[in-house]
Amino acid sequence: MPFRDMVDGCELIDLGFMGNTFTWTNKQKGRRRIWERIDRSLSNTAWMLRFVNTKVYHEMATSLGHKFLIIKVDNVHDRLSRPFRFEAMWLQDSGCS
Repeated sequence: MPFRDMVDGCELIDLGFMGNTFTWTNKQKGRRRIWERIDRSLSNTAWMLRFVNTKVYHEMATSLGHKFLIIKVDNVHDRLSRPFRFEAMWLQDSGCS
C-alpha cells in the first residue's frame, strides 16, 4: 500500500482515459491472455484547474505489451481569463487611490 498512501498523501487524482480500457497484456494467446490497466496518469488539483481540458489516451501497443499514455492538453486555461481580485493593500499606495 505505500504507493496508494503516496497518492492519497499527495492528494493526486486519476485523470481517467479515453480509448481501450487496458494498458498491458501478457501477450499470451486464448484463455491464457491477461489484460490489465496498470498504467495511470495522475495529477493534483492545481493541474486540473490550470489544464481543464486534459485528456489521456491509451494508444499503440508496444512490443512489451504496454500501451503508451498520451496526454493532450488542449485549450490551456489562459491566465488573463481569471477574474479580477481587488487587494485592500492597494489603498495604502498613494498612486492607487
